[in-house]
Amino acid sequence: GTTAAGVAAAPPPCALGTSSGSRSFADPPAKPPAAGSAAESTSTRQGLASLRTCGEPGSHRVGGDSGGGQEFAHLYVFTAEKGGMAGCDKDLQRQVIYELSQGSRHFDHARQQDAKVDARIREMLASLRRANPEQRSAAERQAEQLVRAAEAQRDVSRWCCVVDMDMFFAAVEIRDQPSLAEKPVAVGGLGMISTANYVARRFGVRSAMPGFIAQELCRRQGVELVFVKPDFSKYMAVAGVVREIISDYGRFEANSADEAYVDITDKVRARAAESVAAASAGDNALAGVGVGVVEDLSVHAPVLLGDVDAEARAAVELVDELRARIRERTNGLTASAGIAPNFALAKMAADELKPNGQFLVPRDRESLLAWLHPKPVRKLGGVGKVTEKMLQALGIETIGSLLTSKADLVLVFSALRSEWLIDRCLGVAPARLEAHDESETGARRKSMSTERTFRDEGDSKVLMSTLRHLCAEVAAGMAKEGLSCKTVTVKLKHSDFNVVTRSHSVRRAISAEKDFLEVATEIFQRELPCQLRLLGVRASNFDRPSGAADDPRQAKLAKFFGPQAAAAPGDAAASGEVGSIFEIPCISLDESESDEEVAAVAAPAAARGASAYASSIFDAGSVSLTPPAPSEGTP
Repeated sequence: GTTAAGVAAAPPPCALGTSSGSRSFADPPAKPPAAGSAAESTSTRQGLASLRTCGEPGSHRVGGDSGGGQEFAHLYVFTAEKGGMAGCDKDLQRQVIYELSQGSRHFDHARQQDAKVDARIREMLASLRRANPEQRSAAERQAEQLVRAAEAQRDVSRWCCVVDMDMFFAAVEIRDQPSLAEKPVAVGGLGMISTANYVARRFGVRSAMPGFIAQELCRRQGVELVFVKPDFSKYMAVAGVVREIISDYGRFEANSADEAYVDITDKVRARAAESVAAASAGDNALAGVGVGVVEDLSVHAPVLLGDVDAEARAAVELVDELRARIRERTNGLTASAGIAPNFALAKMAADELKPNGQFLVPRDRESLLAWLHPKPVRKLGGVGKVTEKMLQALGIETIGSLLTSKADLVLVFSALRSEWLIDRCLGVAPARLEAHDESETGARRKSMSTERTFRDEGDSKVLMSTLRHLCAEVAAGMAKEGLSCKTVTVKLKHSDFNVVTRSHSVRRAISAEKDFLEVATEIFQRELPCQLRLLGVRASNFDRPSGAADDPRQAKLAKFFGPQAAAAPGDAAASGEVGSIFEIPCISLDESESDEEVAAVAAPAAARGASAYASSIFDAGSVSLTPPAPSEGTP
C-alpha cells in the first residue's frame, strides 16, 4: 500500500510503498569543538561571524571583515536553500560547514578563486564610479532598447511544462523501504549526497552536500542521518516509466534523471477545443475565478491557477492527470510541475508548490511580473554563485531589481549577457525545446558533454580508458540526435582543483566515435602527465547531417543520466550589438559546476578522523561517480 505525500506549505515526510531495511555508514568524522568553547579557535569564530552574513539581504561586502574572516557560505552550492529547508538552523549549518571544510584543499582553492572574484568586483565598482553622465545616459538608452526588444519577443502562445520528480532517488528508496519514511534519509555516502528526503532537509541537509557534513549536522541536532547506497539501475528503470508517460503529452527533453521539459501546446489546444464544444459557459466551474488554489480539479494536491480561460483549464487538467498517472504507475512516487509560456519560467514554477504540487504562471504581463520580480536573482537558471555575488555588489538582490538597475548591467556586462539578464527579468525566454527547432535548418543544442570524477587519479592508462568511455557516450548521444560536431573540448580538474579546458576545431564535422576519440586523444595527450580529480569531454559547434532522423519523443538515456552541458545564457536573438560603454572585465554566466564537483569538500582526515570518508565515496570500490548523480531540481 501507499500513503499520500505531503502538500505544499510545510510538507510532512513522504510515506511511500512497501518492503525492506536500510543501511548506514560507520566511522563518522570526529566532532569539532563546540561553539564558544575554549578549544574553538579565534579564526573559527572570526570566520563564522562573516560567514553568517553571506547570502543574506544587504550583504554586499567584498573580501574579509574587520576581524580578518571571509564570507564563505557563498562558496558552496549546498548552502543555498532548497524546497523543504524552511525553518532549518542556518547558523548551525554555516558553523558545521566552516568547521569541517576549513583547511581542505578544496576550501583553500575556493577561497583563492573567491579572492579573484572580489578583485573583479572592486574593478567593476571603480569603473562604475568613473562613468560620466554621458556614458550613463547612453547606457540608459541602450538598456531601454533592450527592454523594448525583449517585449517585442514576448510570446505567450505556447504551453511549456517542466515535470520534476520529488526527491527522486530518496523517494524510490523510501517506496521500497517504508521504514525510512519518518527518518532523515540521504542517498549517497560520506563523500557526496545525491538527494535528501524532506525530513533530512529540515535539519539543513540537501543534495550536493558532502555526507560527512550532513551527518554532523544531524548529530548536533540529536538525530542520525540514514545513508542509502544509490542504485542507478533501479532509478533508470523508474525514469523509463516516467518518460513513457510524459511522451503521451507532447515532445519532451529530459536533462536529468528526475526532470523533463515537455511542450504540451498541442494537447492543451485539443482538449480546450473539446471542452468548449462540450460545455456551455454556465457549466464552467471556474467562471469568475482568479489566481488561487483550485480544490476541485485534483484530489492529488493543490493546483494554483493563474489564467481561467479554456486553454489554462486544459493545461491544469492535463498536467494534473500526467502527475496522477506517474504516481499510479510508480507505486506512489510524486512529481511537481510548472506550467508557463516558456521553459525558463516553467522551471521556476515547478519549485513553487513542491512537493506534489503544480503551479500555473499567469500569462498577462502585469501578473507575471508581480510573481517573478520578488524572487531572489539566484532563482534564474544560469545565474550561479559568482554572478550572484557580482550582482549583489551592485545592490541587485531580486529579479525585479535587475530591471531597475538595467543601465548598470549594460555598463558592466557584455552585450549578450546584459541582454540575457534583461530578457529573463522580464520573463522572456525561448519556448522551444533545446535540441531541435523546426524553424531552423540546424540544431539549436549548443553542446553535449559528460564527465567523471576521481580521487587524485594520475595513472595514464586509467585516464585514457576513462577518456575512451566518455567519448563513446558523447558519440552515442550525438548519434541519437542525428548530430555531428566541429569542436571537441577536453575538461580537466587537477588535484589542486584548478580547472582547464582545451578545445580543437576540425574543418569537417565529425560524428563517428573513432573520429571523436582521435581528436580528444590528441588534445589530452598534450596534458600528460597529470593528476586529475575530474575528466570530461564536450562536443559543440553542431551540424545536423541531411536526412538524419529526428525523433524528439525518443527516450534518451544519455540525457537522463549524463551531466548536462551548461546552457548558453545568450541564446535569445540579439536585437543589435550593444557593447559595454567602457572597458572592464565581462562576467560570464556560464560558471556552474556539477554538484559532485562542488560537493568535493574533503575534510582533512588527520584533523577530523574522517577515515570512512577517505575509504570511498559510496562505501564501494569505485572511485568514479558513474553515471554522475544528478541532484534534484538542477536544470
